[in-house]
Amino acid sequence: MGRSFKGRLRAADQDGFTLIETMYTAVLLVVVLGAILSLTEGAQRVVPKDEERALTLHDSQVALSGMTEELRQAYTLNSTTATGMDVSVRIRGVDRRVVFDCNEPHPSVAGLKQCVRYLITGGVPGPKITIVPRVSSAAFTYEPVGVTPPKFVRLTLKVPATGERTDGYTHKVFLDDGFYMRNLDNG
Repeated sequence: MGRSFKGRLRAADQDGFTLIETMYTAVLLVVVLGAILSLTEGAQRVVPKDEERALTLHDSQVALSGMTEELRQAYTLNSTTATGMDVSVRIRGVDRRVVFDCNEPHPSVAGLKQCVRYLITGGVPGPKITIVPRVSSAAFTYEPVGVTPPKFVRLTLKVPATGERTDGYTHKVFLDDGFYMRNLDNG
């Protein structure tokens, strides 16, 4: 008899993991990794929507800022509507008649409008340039009400957050900017 009972006990006392402990750890690891992977998968589905929303809002904000900056330079107010303005401005030393219209129908999405800019030269409208491509609604408000020319103009745009995505966010975002008509004869 080569081995005694005492030798067998010493071999069993050695440190290590049992099969049950190893299986329990493996199952726990699978559960934790599954939870982590499901979180990253959910994030990957949301990221394109968030990027689209951020791009849409950024482009719309930049366009709104450019519109108000140009309209702020107006020295003659030719006409106003609830969704646009026709003004005369001096651009790089040249007098121009500029129209901003935020009631132009969207070419492919029913129910949406566009904000466009065009020049009128010799009484003839030039090509329309899209400034804000997707607008749910737009409002130009003039203050004080009923006074011509107005002293202050506020422009509010309601823009869908979806951008070009069909599966994007469904909410709308309000963008608002205003400016004083400082170059007009306001008394």
